[in-house]
Amino acid sequence: MVIITELTHSSHPDHVLKLTNRIETPYKCDGCKEQGFHPCYQCHENGCDFHLHEHCAKADHSAPITHAFFDNIRFIFHNNFRPQSRISLSFCVACGKSVQGFKYQSFCGKAHVIHPCCLNLPLALSAPQGDQEVKLRLLKKSKYWPTSKCLRCQNRKISKDIHGWVYVSTSGDFCYHVACVQDLILDRWKTDQLQYPNGDPGRQTLQLAIEHNNLPQRKVRKIQWVVIKVALHLLIGAIFGEAIGGIIDLIF
Repeated sequence: MVIITELTHSSHPDHVLKLTNRIETPYKCDGCKEQGFHPCYQCHENGCDFHLHEHCAKADHSAPITHAFFDNIRFIFHNNFRPQSRISLSFCVACGKSVQGFKYQSFCGKAHVIHPCCLNLPLALSAPQGDQEVKLRLLKKSKYWPTSKCLRCQNRKISKDIHGWVYVSTSGDFCYHVACVQDLILDRWKTDQLQYPNGDPGRQTLQLAIEHNNLPQRKVRKIQWVVIKVALHLLIGAIFGEAIGGIIDLIF
């Protein structure tokens, strides 16, 4: 697979954008308006603080695309976003957050709106752990696995009207909303619980403290902590990019 290290984009035509694995601090994508640690295309001109997620920068509006969760529905990329009134505000069917910038929108049947990064989430994740393999799969609704509730919010839906996509383990014991993993990382950062260890910003490891009482004890008894750690690494890497997923040190 060819890696594109530089490109120009219609949303920022005057400067070249360069690919960077930015992990030191969250940034706000100037395309979809969402925060993230994802690898991004960044403008390095003096005084210019422009960023685009990879998926936002490479999105193609010339042809419709499909997604496994939506039969016979095609999505078109829109980058000419216009501010919406509070009444007409749309929400991403994957993460439940408001859509304020670049988006994919269905153009037949029921209207569905999805952030570019959410649309490109992997449908399955796996990693070896000892003599077993930790496997997670992305589901459109947690109700498809009736025993599963999100370990963070303890709900099957992220709001009254939106189920939200979830990653669920083969057993169904491990379950996290995509939105809850996003909030977990960003909230920890904002409250200084996601830090450089020993106060050394030069080290390439980030610590995320997950206390035992953050998870329901009934679930903890059923899942090995090492499995939770591997699964969270998979989720963080899938949602925020492999660069940050590979350097986060989960402390239990």
